Amino acid sequence: MSATASASPTNDSETIGIRQIVSAFSPVFPHFRILQNLVIPLPVDSPVPTAEFDAVVICEAGLYLFEIKGWRDAYVYREKRADDNTQWFLRPHGSEAVIEVQNPGSQGGRKMVQLRALLPERMRVHYYVLLPCGGIELEPSMPAGILTSSDLPYAARVIRSGSRSSKTSVPLDAQAIELTAQMLFELQGDLTVAEHIRNCQASRERHAAHIARNGTAASPSQCPAA
Repeated sequence: MSATASASPTNDSETIGIRQIVSAFSPVFPHFRILQNLVIPLPVDSPVPTAEFDAVVICEAGLYLFEIKGWRDAYVYREKRADDNTQWFLRPHGSEAVIEVQNPGSQGGRKMVQLRALLPERMRVHYYVLLPCGGIELEPSMPAGILTSSDLPYAARVIRSGSRSSKTSVPLDAQAIELTAQMLFELQGDLTVAEHIRNCQASRERHAAHIARNGTAASPSQCPAA
């Protein structure tokens, strides 16, 4: 049995992505939960006081975060920059245009660290970036955690296989899955996606004001849900 709950309406790419996740996980896990648009509070010293998760899957294997991006009809690749940071790009099919995008793997990694600190120590926590829309081609060196729709069924089987051979994590039964989902809902409380978006905007405005005052930004903040 699977159950899906949503804190707010999703956009089209998220709706497509959620359907694909359900389709991939249903044949592999007899019981799982998907929490959509989950918003959790962060420590008071965080640049943004909340984090938002497009999809959180809770299953026998643990907890899996999915960052869903609505990119479509493009080649996705990365390049190293002079400062050793990696910049991501989209090149639409049939076009010479190049679009710079934020690194979704880095975004998901920060969220995973934030959420892991709130969960039992031996619970398996991992994240993926899901590109559910059509026409996406990834450069061959892309990390394994970046998934297209065709990769998702295989990823679900790998998740099950890896968890059953793991000596460090404890599998979750149906009761533990439901209790974990309830804990996350209680953690969210009355927080909403709209409130999280306002928090992100306020953080960006503070950052812009800092640049205006000082002429530089030694430590730019990034919204965890950007």
